[in-house]
Amino acid sequence: MGKLRLVLSFIFVFAGLNAGAKEECKVYEKDYFETGAVMPEGEYAGQCLDFELRRNLSIVDEDDPRLEKYKMPENVNLEDYFVVANFKHKSNYWLAFVPRRENLVVDAIFQIEHFAPVAAHTQMRFDLVDFVYLVGQNETNWGQEEKTSKVVVSFESTQNHGESYGLRKGLQNKSALSGKFGSLEDTYEKIVLKQQHENQQLKLAGDYSFKTNFLLALLVRADRNKNQTEMYHTAKKNCTTELFKVLDSLLGIERHLWVRLKELLPTRADTVLRRRKLVAKELMPLEKEFPSIRGTNGIWVKVPYK
Repeated sequence: MGKLRLVLSFIFVFAGLNAGAKEECKVYEKDYFETGAVMPEGEYAGQCLDFELRRNLSIVDEDDPRLEKYKMPENVNLEDYFVVANFKHKSNYWLAFVPRRENLVVDAIFQIEHFAPVAAHTQMRFDLVDFVYLVGQNETNWGQEEKTSKVVVSFESTQNHGESYGLRKGLQNKSALSGKFGSLEDTYEKIVLKQQHENQQLKLAGDYSFKTNFLLALLVRADRNKNQTEMYHTAKKNCTTELFKVLDSLLGIERHLWVRLKELLPTRADTVLRRRKLVAKELMPLEKEFPSIRGTNGIWVKVPYK
């Protein structure tokens, strides 16, 4: 527990302030962790970001007075959990109470979503040995409680209202960065049910400790952007580069130019991981792993490992 607490104790010093945050940019009136941030720079600087679709996670200090406005989940002791705001689940935002456990993660799964012949999105799925408890964060889910044992961390492009994503826009300083934290259920809804995209799932090698540290390190990295101060860049700061920066740090890999170039493209992530012998097994795609998920919630809350 000491090492875990040490990691979490440093997370609050990195986040910069988005000086242009505006009250009118908020989506919900009763959401105490929505920042109302604007596009930090570029052509759309100062315009409201679209926080209804995606927003950056925020690790919450256990002494944060805003927590007092929410009812804690039943049987949750804050000494045994840390809190992450802006958890995406069922197309809404929740406070997530994550267990403080040394070996929390049993499987770390690198997901690749193919949405064009030469384009893809990468993100990390983590299957846990215990539940993450969720509490509704705004007036649309206030007082509701959920739980899940399968979570996803994803670094994504965030636009201002009315703008769509584009690879070219990511090179033109027109997109902000969001480090998302959410449920696998939410990912399944988007990738399989709505967009019907092809996808790969690569189960990574390593013990529970390594996989847990990977999850924590990704959360800490994303938390540096809790006030939405960073810009997305298709070549320098995209979904794949941010995952590999954290992974390389954990593995002690020096990120010289050749390494960075190999890690640039989401469509090449599979090859990079396999050449490093980091892939333990390729799993079936999501739609085959959960073929009859439509209309049921049971599989998402089941904890298969104890």
